[in-house]
Amino acid sequence: MLQRQVCKKFIFIFIFLITALVFISDSAMSSTGWNLALNGRVLGDVPIKEQGRLTMVSIGTMVRLLQLDLEQKEDTLLIYYKNNKLQLVHKATAVWLNVQLLPTASAPVLENGHWWLDSRSAMKILQSLYQAAGDKSTLSWMGASDIPVVIEELQPLQEEIKPAIQQPVQQPTCELKSLRWGRYEEKIRVVFDYLGVAEPKAKEVDTSVSIVFSGSSLSQNDLSSPYPQDVSVKMNTLNGKYIVSLHSVQGGKMNIFTLPNPTRLVVDIFPEKQKEILEITAPGGNIPESQNVSVPQRVAVPPQKKSKKPLIVVDPGHGGKDPGAVSNGLREKNLNLQFSKLLAESIKKRGFDVRLTRSTDIYLKLRERTELANNWEADMFISIHANALPKGRHATGTEIYIMALPTDKDAMQLALIENRELTGDNGSESSAQVDKKTKMLLNILGNMQQNAKISDSTDVAEYLFKAGKNNRLNMRRVAQAPFFVLRGASMPAVLIETGFITERSEAKKLASTSFQRQFAEAIAQGVEAYFNGGR
Repeated sequence: MLQRQVCKKFIFIFIFLITALVFISDSAMSSTGWNLALNGRVLGDVPIKEQGRLTMVSIGTMVRLLQLDLEQKEDTLLIYYKNNKLQLVHKATAVWLNVQLLPTASAPVLENGHWWLDSRSAMKILQSLYQAAGDKSTLSWMGASDIPVVIEELQPLQEEIKPAIQQPVQQPTCELKSLRWGRYEEKIRVVFDYLGVAEPKAKEVDTSVSIVFSGSSLSQNDLSSPYPQDVSVKMNTLNGKYIVSLHSVQGGKMNIFTLPNPTRLVVDIFPEKQKEILEITAPGGNIPESQNVSVPQRVAVPPQKKSKKPLIVVDPGHGGKDPGAVSNGLREKNLNLQFSKLLAESIKKRGFDVRLTRSTDIYLKLRERTELANNWEADMFISIHANALPKGRHATGTEIYIMALPTDKDAMQLALIENRELTGDNGSESSAQVDKKTKMLLNILGNMQQNAKISDSTDVAEYLFKAGKNNRLNMRRVAQAPFFVLRGASMPAVLIETGFITERSEAKKLASTSFQRQFAEAIAQGVEAYFNGGR
């Protein structure tokens, strides 16, 4: 009898515990979000979901709670506040704030009508939007939106978020690791390799430049100049900062910029006196005529100062073993060369210096094209291509691209197609591997050196587009996509898709010499307008 009573009590307790656990579990599951606050005032509930180690939030809900303007165009989300714009692209690990790119910890994802982004990145980009508009309001998370049990469960995550939003952020580091020197035909190049999330600050005064780092393990001997008759170096410390100063003994201008992968700051010094003859890559655009040569040759040239005229480098896309798009009896590589030669001729008539990356049917790797432009110290880079669409799809018109986040799905697809030329570099990479590289390139777009050129490249694209319109060309749009051929250009760079080779009527027009000349004249007018009115 006693055993039965004990058994009944045990069963009752067991059922009670199971019921309590189910109740708690159901209550916990009922919470679907965090409270978003503006200046400490809770605005409402934002849906969340876990994705690995990240907590993803509905950024669309955040925008609606903040009463910002919102617009969705296919795979792109646009957020507006006081004439400032944020642009998110599905699965692109950076966002566009006006003309600046902001890297994110994860890619925004569009699922079932919701745009999801990790909580830190969502907070960072929206706070940046407010700052861009001159609004000093503060955004923050104020805990979960449901019962206390859930708040306790979310507390560890909340503690991770608070320091990034509310507490003072430690000063970012920028530690100098090494110093490298190089001498070229007209300049001396000094490369500062550094580690850290911040960029070194550089201040130029006359013929000297001072660069500030947060620290360094280098000594004065490590910094000694191999060309003391041209460049002197000094090192000082001030308030815990490490300052390296370069002085051009011979006078002349300096060019200072940063480069990624690895992060480094570059100072080009142009002494006024002439230097000895050195080898440079493919000077004067004299690329060998032989089709068997796959890369530009290195030849010696007499020293010469760069012309005061702006130098425009025109790049005929594809070539040699890479025909580009083939349709309607035409090969893209041939069309690109025809358009480029006429464009170079039209630009030269307007008093500019012009060079072609290739003047014959030879193959150049994508990276070699901008390397040539950089070596020639070009002021503008224009890559000429012809567009293509898969069977069943139709479009006409000229498109102008800058290297940035893709404007839409079509822009991304075009970049994937153009970048597959990389498979020809050594034959070892598949299209899938190259596609992965293209998507990884989206991460690179957040670096400062590229940001500095995005605004200039956008201006160039707009001038060319307007000139095309004025000359009654069918100008389709200005857009953005991650093209490898534009990566690394140290000058404003655009890629022009002259028209759709897959469209029968347009292919016939592209092959017409009269249209090619009309096109060349229009783009040349845009180049001239940019340098005369855009600077």
